[in-house]
Amino acid sequence: ANLVGKMLGVRIKHVSGAWEDIHKKAKNRKIDGIRLLVKNEAREEYLNFTKPLTELTHAVLVHQEVDPLRSLSDLAGKKVAMVRKSHGARYIADKYPGIHVVAVSTYEDGINALLGKKVDAFFGPEATITDVLTKKGITNLKIALDVYEMKASLSIGIRKDWPELIPILNKVLDAIPAEKHLKIRRKWLSPDVEAGKKLSLTAAEKAWLVEHERIRIGTMDAWPPFNFVDRNGKPAGIGAGYVQALNRRLDGALEIVPGDWKVIYEDVKEKRLDALMDITPKPGREAHFNFTQPYLNVPHVIVAKNDVPFISNEGDLIGKTLALERGFGNVKYFRENYPQVKIKEYRDTPHALGAVARGEADAYAGNRSVALYVIENEVISNLRIHGRLKKAGSMLSIGTRKDWPILRDILQKVLDDISQEEKRAIVSQWVAPEKEMPVVPVVALTPEEKAWLAAHPVLKLGYDIDWPPIEKWTKDEGLVGLSADFFSIIAQRLGVTIEPATPMDWVSMLELANKGELDLMSALVQTPQRDEFLDFTQPYLTFPMVIVTREEVTYIGKMNELNGKKVGVVAGYASQDYLTNLHPKIKIMPAQDVRKGLLDVVQGNTFAFVGNLATISHIIAREGLSEIKISGETPYKYDLRIGIRKGEPVLGLIMQKALDSISEEERGNIYSRWVNVTY
Repeated sequence: ANLVGKMLGVRIKHVSGAWEDIHKKAKNRKIDGIRLLVKNEAREEYLNFTKPLTELTHAVLVHQEVDPLRSLSDLAGKKVAMVRKSHGARYIADKYPGIHVVAVSTYEDGINALLGKKVDAFFGPEATITDVLTKKGITNLKIALDVYEMKASLSIGIRKDWPELIPILNKVLDAIPAEKHLKIRRKWLSPDVEAGKKLSLTAAEKAWLVEHERIRIGTMDAWPPFNFVDRNGKPAGIGAGYVQALNRRLDGALEIVPGDWKVIYEDVKEKRLDALMDITPKPGREAHFNFTQPYLNVPHVIVAKNDVPFISNEGDLIGKTLALERGFGNVKYFRENYPQVKIKEYRDTPHALGAVARGEADAYAGNRSVALYVIENEVISNLRIHGRLKKAGSMLSIGTRKDWPILRDILQKVLDDISQEEKRAIVSQWVAPEKEMPVVPVVALTPEEKAWLAAHPVLKLGYDIDWPPIEKWTKDEGLVGLSADFFSIIAQRLGVTIEPATPMDWVSMLELANKGELDLMSALVQTPQRDEFLDFTQPYLTFPMVIVTREEVTYIGKMNELNGKKVGVVAGYASQDYLTNLHPKIKIMPAQDVRKGLLDVVQGNTFAFVGNLATISHIIAREGLSEIKISGETPYKYDLRIGIRKGEPVLGLIMQKALDSISEEERGNIYSRWVNVTY
């Protein structure tokens, strides 16, 4: 506000008070505006709003001894303090009525209520929480959950009868340099950065840094907004912002060397450069690079002209010409998995998108944020985003030369020291809030857990070869489905390779797990039989267990209606265990897979089939089985968990932490990509 007043040549008088009182004054025009608030319909009745200045992320604050939360649903029945009539309070009241809201006047009042154990938690803006904790030196509280599902943009609100002021303020905000924006954010949104937490470097790491005063790190020269060279020939972009954050903690030891991707990639391989920004960890690269944990996650999308039919995924590109960046991973991906797609390679993303705009290629596939940045900044008005690729997006890490593992360890510690707020501040310089890519949540591993992963860089995964949409093995794409997407995120977030076992039927896969030849099982229900050879995470997918019959059968409301009847289940599935142990009067007919079990019902070989709703709905639609229907639900459900090889408790802890790091938004995106069920 002070900077805006200075640029306008006016003095802005600050009025403080309780949030509700501030809004009453704004309604009565006793104050002229409110800084940093969320725009909504109720507030638009008495305020006009500028363009967004920054983004608001909320968090849940609890006592140190409380376990981390998986989602806001974990607060059901709990007393949670939040500021009366705030954006967060409105959101909770609307979306989570099971949470008992305790209204307070100020954020400080809410945190004090938590300190006094009058409430179970406090819910509010993460930046405000961090600021209060830092200023008051509070150490017995912690953030248990970052709530990415309700990110909101913050604007300046101005009294309704002064509409002329909005365009003036927008021009002033546009005139504030990006560096100044970041400085303000860093001052007020990231107090822990200014506090300068000491890095826990070992004596060997400190000595190594003394011996290597200059560490040269490669960045791409034409991949905006991640890394590029600006008009003055200076490195710019999100990656450069991360390097600046690293340098603040390493006394400026890093020197950016911009260049073409293939050149800087080879330079690190040949040890002419020391490290490389924005590289995706892959098994084929492990011979030449050590990787930090990813710091950004960006989906890959398809870009084509506005006037062409919608291109939803890779399959729609068959027979078309696709523009890709030379040397990028998507070239290999399409050549190996979709050889019918014609590929044209270009030097960089702007050239590839330009080819699509000119009609040299039908489409482009790649990083969403880069594509949006180029389209907007180069004013390519005839292109738009179409669908998403099925493959995982860009998980961006720092890659270091293979003979310097100590450099990777140092950079990882420095990355861990960068707060979530500082990461968001770096990203928001270059990406508008509504298009911002998610900062990768940190998986906080203990030294023991990190050592375990370092000793086990490849984990063998068991799965079901035909259980769509949960998972399915295909010749062209390998393992795909809900579980495959979860494990793609887990592998990249942990920096390990998760290798699917050789395809085989489910019973054989369980036998391998029983022999201890698999490290993980992807998605299965915990049963007493399986407890003998597997440990389990908490459930990460849940589906009802339903009953399928022929169309003419009426609704089945109780399990005893199946007594004496032939009922199909897949051999080795949890449904077989439940029916065998709990319903001995049912004649169980094991089938090889879900498709075979459903066909048995169609052909009259069995009266019914019991299985999970998602898979049954998927196969009925895929096979066009109009003769059968879902006739009822069982009292059971498929709580799908990751199975952990018995005797590896550290691996179990690691997997649970990795699952917990996957946000509600990420889970929703995975689910909507694979599941489309209607009752």
